[in-house]
Amino acid sequence: MAAQGFFEGNERTAVIVVRWFIRQNMNVDPDELIKLDDQELGALLMRTTGGDRNEAAIRAMLRERMSAPCIGAGISSARSHLARP
Repeated sequence: MAAQGFFEGNERTAVIVVRWFIRQNMNVDPDELIKLDDQELGALLMRTTGGDRNEAAIRAMLRERMSAPCIGAGISSARSHLARP
């Protein structure tokens, strides 16, 4: 049980770091792309820190979320960042 709590804490930390990065670098409100407790993205980020190559999956996930009609005006800047290989 303690290991699960530790893993979930690391997922949340990884999601917080990604939200901060988006806020600082992409002119997009991270609340529009990533929930604070985003377990799907958190698990993907944790697998990435373990050595898995998930860049394409992370970009695809964020691109799909950006295609939602509720995303704001900063989206063109974010799309250019996510379009990079």
